[in-house]
Amino acid sequence: NMAVHYVNRGSEDQTDVIVKADVREPGGSVTSYEVPIAVVTPGQDTLVNFPAYFPSPGLGKYDVVFSNNKFNESGDTVVASFEITEYT
Repeated sequence: NMAVHYVNRGSEDQTDVIVKADVREPGGSVTSYEVPIAVVTPGQDTLVNFPAYFPSPGLGKYDVVFSNNKFNESGDTVVASFEITEYT
């Protein structure tokens, strides 16, 4: 399963947080998941779990772009990759 940490770096509660995972497949398709979080208190580190993802048949590199609706600077997006080869 896919997961990412979300941390409230601010000094106020954050409400209606949306954490998103966009899976970019080798053929160009994108599968998106969103997980809502009602409240994140200041300094709170929340592990966000996404539903299971099952890749399309075929080989290639997959990129997962994690983002959110509260922090929008370039360093606030996390990219993870995995690759399916003839040996995996």
